[in-house]
Amino acid sequence: MKLIRLPSEFDASYTPARGPALLLSCMDLRFMDEIIMFMDHDGLTNRYDHVTLAGSALGALGGDAKYGPPDKKTKTPATFPCLTGSFFAHLDWAYQLHHIKDVYVIEHRDCGAYGLMLQAEGKFPPAPPADPAADREADVHGRYAGRLQKLIVQWVAHKKAEDAAKYKDLDLGFHSFLMGLRGEVSVLPPVDDEPPSPAPTWGSCSPTATTPEIAVIPPVKRKVKA
Repeated sequence: MKLIRLPSEFDASYTPARGPALLLSCMDLRFMDEIIMFMDHDGLTNRYDHVTLAGSALGALGGDAKYGPPDKKTKTPATFPCLTGSFFAHLDWAYQLHHIKDVYVIEHRDCGAYGLMLQAEGKFPPAPPADPAADREADVHGRYAGRLQKLIVQWVAHKKAEDAAKYKDLDLGFHSFLMGLRGEVSVLPPVDDEPPSPAPTWGSCSPTATTPEIAVIPPVKRKVKA
């Protein structure tokens, strides 16, 4: 992966945004300033809608049923379809309101949401390996960026079939990046690891949808001296 140094050195290997964009990033408070810097330096100041979901691409996919934490009631791996529904609702509104042309996805290292939603599969060494080919953390983030890109392509086709006149100009570019703990940004090639779903779903945010109950470790109660 080629490195994009902030703020003076940039990787020009990807096509820049063609117009207004939708940015998807994680909710992690450590990276907010660096994300704004990156978007500003990519020529997108005040030209993007910003959606934040825990886990970024993984969150927009609603997790992964293969690795999800056990649901307390069903004992099966938990997923979060409401997150998927929320992301695609915002994607739809961003197109309708601001005629977005591109989707930017910024993943980041040391993502706690990956550990929560993927358990051991989403936990990585504190420092990336010297050999980029052995960087499992980047590979895992690329996997979910690739799956989200594929789902967005299917969503665009679905919307055009649903209402050709309303969505006639819907054509979205896709760019994914991985941010390091010091704010450095690398282009994150999406990994194509599975065939497109013949019957894709875009989540559900209906009032009747339930959120899986996940077993979590209770916080430690600290005694406060009077």
